[in-house]
Amino acid sequence: MECEHCNLPFTSKYTLKVHLNTNKTCLKKRGLEIDKKFVCIACKQICASNTNLSNHLDVCKEYICLKVREEYEMKIKELISFHTKDLEDREKEMKNLIKEIEEIQHDHKKEITYKDDKIIDLQIQIDKMYSTIENLATKAIDKPTINNTTNNVRNNIYSDKYFLETLTPEEITKKCRNHLTEEVFFDGQPGIAKMCTEKIIKTKDEKVLLACTDVSRKKFKYIDEFGNVKEDYEARTFMEKVIGPIKKIGLEVYENIKSNIKDEEEVLKNKRDCESMDRKTALHYKNDRASDCMKQILFIDVPAENGLFKNELAVLNKV
Repeated sequence: MECEHCNLPFTSKYTLKVHLNTNKTCLKKRGLEIDKKFVCIACKQICASNTNLSNHLDVCKEYICLKVREEYEMKIKELISFHTKDLEDREKEMKNLIKEIEEIQHDHKKEITYKDDKIIDLQIQIDKMYSTIENLATKAIDKPTINNTTNNVRNNIYSDKYFLETLTPEEITKKCRNHLTEEVFFDGQPGIAKMCTEKIIKTKDEKVLLACTDVSRKKFKYIDEFGNVKEDYEARTFMEKVIGPIKKIGLEVYENIKSNIKDEEEVLKNKRDCESMDRKTALHYKNDRASDCMKQILFIDVPAENGLFKNELAVLNKV
């Protein structure tokens, strides 16, 4: 038997039927078109049957590339979803940490108030004792010479134009905004102490507002605008002046660092080369380091947590 349209011979009715339904040349002679339901989604080639389409897909380069690309994109989406969730979890942890820090800070202040008062009372008694000893020693030495020496030391160290007690929050905030850089932020409490020393305590006339006279006991002194020497145990008077602006500007620097990290991670999120992956790791480390430094700044006025700041401030301002 043969096809009545193109005269091709066939051995059975089945093969003839398949020919009539799928042969493109025969269909064209009869003015018919192949059913377009069997189309390659990649190269758009039309096949006559599902079997032909299946055979075509096994060798179609465009289809194979498409499937590989889809699989790759799926993996990328999974990675992005994982990292996005990781970042969201870190942000949530940071918010919880800041909340916990504030609660701990509040609790610590209440818990140590009594102890601090006792320490201050004891320090006052010790200072009175030392003062008595100094007075007794002074009587055994030429008094005018001692007074002249003391005045010379005072004049050589402390400023007679700028005074700790007259510092305003606006002045300190301005200094912090100008000098509390990202580099200072990442040095933690020691970096803040160094900034305070170089940009606040040291005055324009090359003298100081505050000096540490006993590093081990964190004993500081300053001169008021009337020329009187005043004690400042653990630099508490100084800290009351600067702590608010430092926390405010420190938080601004922290938020700017976090924003820059997030922007860079957004740029890198679809990149999988070695350099980009290394940079992402570095950004994760930077994010963790920023959180740790922010915690140090938030704790900078908590006696049990600000040892790094007090020690560095005492050493840098030792006389």
